[in-house]
Amino acid sequence: MDKLGSPATVASNGPNYFGFVIGATLPVSAAAEGLTLAWNQCASSFDGGPSAAVIEQ
Repeated sequence: MDKLGSPATVASNGPNYFGFVIGATLPVSAAAEGLTLAWNQCASSFDGGPSAAVIEQ
């Protein structure tokens, strides 16, 4: 995820934008959640977060 997703991230709206909070239960889910939190992307559109949108699809 990091190798393919990190280059396709965009800047967030600002320091007070926290995005959507979604929990994880499995260790692999927790790791993926931590990576997506670091990316701070919105997956609602390709323009807002290319890697997140593709992963969501």
